Amino acid sequence: MNILVLRALGLGDLLTAVPALRALRRAYPAAVITLAAPTWLKDAVDRIDAVDRLLPTPELAPIPWQGPPPDLAVNLHGRGPQSTQLLRAVHPRQLITHTKWVAGQHEVDRWCRLLQDHGIPADPADLRLDTPNRADERTRGHPDGSDGSGGWPEDPAVFRPDSLDHADGHTGGYPDGSRGSRRSPADPGDLRVGEPDRVGVGGERSGGPVVVHPGASHGSRRWPAERYAEVARALGPDVVVTGSAAEAELVESVAQGLPVRIGGSLGGLLDLVAHARLVVCGDTGVAHVATAYGTPSVVLFGPVSPALWGPRAGPHKALWHGRSGDTFAHEPDPGLLAISADQVLEEVKPWLHNGSSLSARATSV
Repeated sequence: MNILVLRALGLGDLLTAVPALRALRRAYPAAVITLAAPTWLKDAVDRIDAVDRLLPTPELAPIPWQGPPPDLAVNLHGRGPQSTQLLRAVHPRQLITHTKWVAGQHEVDRWCRLLQDHGIPADPADLRLDTPNRADERTRGHPDGSDGSGGWPEDPAVFRPDSLDHADGHTGGYPDGSRGSRRSPADPGDLRVGEPDRVGVGGERSGGPVVVHPGASHGSRRWPAERYAEVARALGPDVVVTGSAAEAELVESVAQGLPVRIGGSLGGLLDLVAHARLVVCGDTGVAHVATAYGTPSVVLFGPVSPALWGPRAGPHKALWHGRSGDTFAHEPDPGLLAISADQVLEEVKPWLHNGSSLSARATSV
């Protein structure tokens, strides 16, 4: 049996569909499940145990299905009609799609209920991904059994200021030989990680960085860079500021000398978040990665309510001032701007060894 699922969207969209994908796997254990989604999501798709193969498909583009028509097609993409028409074009023997769109549902619930309406049980809580662990690779070349990273994933896309002037031959420059923005080198995906982080009383983790991710796909969900910078400085030297290559300027403006991860593979970012001590970010894909791996997170919401897209269980705190707005606006939403740096710093304390990792600035709020 061949099942085709359409979810050609972003990283957060993919991860919120994991419970529905697993429901299909349980209902059809012998089926080959193909997910039509963008190529750049491959590293994430590979970690979803319910999917057998990725069919590279841009958003709302014709699905390049080859061979006999699928036995079942499932629209986990949207309400239609475009997404439904794309699936009908491959002539599936059966199609599961919305006939009535109900507003106000959490994104995870929406797709689970779609399957339940078609007799397929689904568990909205089935979101977790297995934490990667490749401890056998970590001990190479270090007599003390460590990788020399102080508990950080050994990700070649992470640049630390103290890595300058080392044996790579660069003096006073950056790892790529430049003297400008600290852009990440190419990430071959050779990420070495150590033992799974230990979780202590209250859910706090020992070891691992604090990930600050200031980017978002739309300006409405992008908290001001200067506030992220204030939070990052207060959290101290264990911070790594992350972003895509297109967000390099934003990342640098937030980091102000702290370690950065600009670009690199999606798999490297997933592993970094999976082993982080804490994530601070807006309503974006990285927040859903933290949910998937159970990494403590403080997520800043606006203009969309966390009741629709936020974490509902686990070591996560959603900050929300109750004001909805235009998701596609270019400027930060007024509700998001109502969140202060002091509020964020107050919320991170329980996840950082009772606040001991905070600077004097943070503990004074």
